Amino acid sequence: MTASNPPRKNDPEQSQSPSKKTSRRTFLTTTAVASAAVTLGGTALAAEDSSETESSPSVTFESQTTDGTTVTVKSATLPEHGFIVIHDERLYDDKPVESIIGVTDHLFEGTHENVEVQLFDYISGREFDKSELKEDQTLVAMLHRDRDDNSVFDYAESNGIEDPPVTKDGEAVSDDAEVEVGDDC
Repeated sequence: MTASNPPRKNDPEQSQSPSKKTSRRTFLTTTAVASAAVTLGGTALAAEDSSETESSPSVTFESQTTDGTTVTVKSATLPEHGFIVIHDERLYDDKPVESIIGVTDHLFEGTHENVEVQLFDYISGREFDKSELKEDQTLVAMLHRDRDDNSVFDYAESNGIEDPPVTKDGEAVSDDAEVEVGDDC
């Protein structure tokens, strides 16, 4: 039999109920996250991680042939309302706003299948010098949250501040696909 130490009268850890300990732990965790956000500025705010939500975010974007005006995202699961955004290869050149060539209408939380995305259509904050894809290329489908809850995609217009990408394990939730422009589509 092992001896245990009796509780000390003035020990705050011993005198708190389990719910207060949890509450204190939650407060400290929240404070640490808030401090990191203040320290890192907008970067931390844009990287709100969705890894602890009930519906895990995901997107499946498969290789396809298109007429150059639309692409289809096979499936997307959004942990909260938001958008599916299509980026061209400029995303790989660290041009996240300039690479946007398509955005869905506002989507509600949940899983969406076979979502058609219009390319080179009006996007607030973007101007296009073409109306369709002209050549085969790799495109990226990325999930974005509607952080300001206005049902409008504001990422481009705000230069990447509003409606940031959904992240999971610190990475943007995205998938790339080889998109071929075909004459018969």
